[in-house]
Amino acid sequence: MKNTYLSVADELLLLLRTVKISVPAKFIRHKILSHPQAGSALSITDTLDEMGIANAVLEVDKQFITDLPLPFLAYIHSEKDGGMFRMVKDIPQTLRKTPAFLQEWTGQAVLVEENAVVPPAMLEGFHRPAGPRYALWLGIIALLALLSKLVYEQHYFWLTLLLLSFSGLAIGITIIAEKMGLSFPIAKGLCDASNNEGCDHNLRSDVSQLTSWLSIPDVVLIYFATWCVILTAGSVMSAFTGLLPALLLIAAVAIPVTIATVAYQGFFTKQWCRLCLIVTAILWMQLGVLVYGSTASHQPWLSFSTGMASLGFLFTFLAVAAAWLVIKPVLEARHEYESDYLKLLRFRKDPATFLALLTASAKREITPMPYELQLGNADAPIQLMMICAPFCAPCARAHHILHALLENNDAYGLTIRFTYNSHAADEKANQAIEYLLQQAAYLRQSAGSKEAASAGLRQLLHEWYNHMDADKFKQAYPPVALQNTEALLGAHESWWKRYSIRYTPTIHINGWELPDKFNIADLPYYLRNSDIIEKIAIDPHRHTSLFANKQV
Repeated sequence: MKNTYLSVADELLLLLRTVKISVPAKFIRHKILSHPQAGSALSITDTLDEMGIANAVLEVDKQFITDLPLPFLAYIHSEKDGGMFRMVKDIPQTLRKTPAFLQEWTGQAVLVEENAVVPPAMLEGFHRPAGPRYALWLGIIALLALLSKLVYEQHYFWLTLLLLSFSGLAIGITIIAEKMGLSFPIAKGLCDASNNEGCDHNLRSDVSQLTSWLSIPDVVLIYFATWCVILTAGSVMSAFTGLLPALLLIAAVAIPVTIATVAYQGFFTKQWCRLCLIVTAILWMQLGVLVYGSTASHQPWLSFSTGMASLGFLFTFLAVAAAWLVIKPVLEARHEYESDYLKLLRFRKDPATFLALLTASAKREITPMPYELQLGNADAPIQLMMICAPFCAPCARAHHILHALLENNDAYGLTIRFTYNSHAADEKANQAIEYLLQQAAYLRQSAGSKEAASAGLRQLLHEWYNHMDADKFKQAYPPVALQNTEALLGAHESWWKRYSIRYTPTIHINGWELPDKFNIADLPYYLRNSDIIEKIAIDPHRHTSLFANKQV
């Protein structure tokens, strides 16, 4: 199967888990697939940088491959499969499994640090919901209970059929997922590009599509799901009368189809789909088990119970088919929506798109006012400004994102301005703003250095936006000697009214307002891009330092 962006994400995920870094698969796939250069080495390193994981891309002579620390991602390229990344954790094993590895390896390798910790806040929303996991475990427990019942009752014949049917159902689901472009571990192991590309070719061929709304993979899924329903119901109720002859007849009907699919792969496409071959093997094993069981069975072939069992299978098949044909369009629509959304993200995260929209937005004067509340490096070429309100949940989220950006990084400066309104009917917000500025002024006076003042101001805002509760905040920051903040409050009010700030938080980057088409959460990604920084960087001498004024 040809390499896809998804396989790059899966290889990176495998690498991270090998070095004991726990990250949800959904997070890695989202980051790789939404990158403007999805599937490239840059998409990998940008994702690692965003997570705060130290990494390096090396290009070495192939003869020194044994000197590389393991594990690593190797970039290999061949005329047949194109370019792809592959995780290498055991060089001799890799060479045994893929003899052409050294010829196809370009000498490029991606290395990551081990045991790094990814900030939990970054992974919020990407963990799998607990509900489906619980449902899966309940299903597994129920299946084990059913299997135990069959073992206890010594129904080994039906036990074997049930296991084969559930195995077929699992492969059927995998085939459907593979056709939709999703990634299942079992499919990755069986249809890896270095071993076999027949899965992709055969599953997407015109022959596999029976009608515009039904394909052979659909029939496989429906067929095995029907077997699972029939055998589960029979096992629960211990009602197997007339079932054996009916199932033997149905299994026999499926055999010519398997012969046709094998012939098609062997003589026409000349490429083997391993998933398809496993389905064929399961169908033949089903027939074999049923033939063996029929030799010891005394059930009559032509009887009322056999006819009823056959009708039951037919109606169950139709019911399962109807259910699947209702569910399938919903799944396809959701997958198409996610695919289109990722394409839109790739466009939006393109540095050229960001620069064009940013520099076309309103540009405002952001030179710091005297005694401004500043954090980070006031002389950095990238100056951010956040206009916020004290009781604003989105402002709290933006605060955490921007402060994480400033952490151990002197490439940015951040100025905080509040939407103080002297004519507001509710004084609660104004009182909170004034108290925050009082505390900030006191911190600037009492701090012994720029670094201490910046750290203190950051902690002050962090404490406020963690709770946004005046009483709790006053417990952590008791009242101090009154500071003169009237001029700064008036300047804040005059500034936001002058520029008609409509909502909070509003972010400015070197004076340009961040367009509402971009998320604040994406700022760290954009501001790591050297092209963006080079084009919007400003003269640091225009800015007033944090300690430009000593007295308040």
